Amino acid sequence: MRRPDFANSPSNRHDPIGVVDALLGGLAVAVGTLLPWYRISGYVVSGTDIRDGYFVLVAGIVVATLAIYGLISGRAWLRPLLFLASGGTLALGVLRAIDVVREAQAWQASLVDFAGLGILIVLAGGLVATVASLANLRSR
Repeated sequence: MRRPDFANSPSNRHDPIGVVDALLGGLAVAVGTLLPWYRISGYVVSGTDIRDGYFVLVAGIVVATLAIYGLISGRAWLRPLLFLASGGTLALGVLRAIDVVREAQAWQASLVDFAGLGILIVLAGGLVATVASLANLRSR
């Protein structure tokens, strides 16, 4: 009699592409916090120059760490955790982007001239991580 192969059962399979994409999204968020978020009269402000940027940095590192562990272990219980962490990271990025828009309005500056590349990378990385982890969550 053959023994069942529980390691390759449908509940233990995962989408490595989705996990790798979530990893890349988390890393992009972490890198985006180090890049300029906005410019004020000649001064460049990056995410790590403000207190809230560190929360975004830690969130990106948490997403990347969960994705690495999920890629290595393939544990099914990590899927919802990775999705929640990615969604939280995206939410933090959106809140910080709203802060940048409000800051631009306060300085009566054009958003195109005011916003830096870093905040855009944070938003894109958070979105990629969230969509990838959602796809991975649904690939049961």
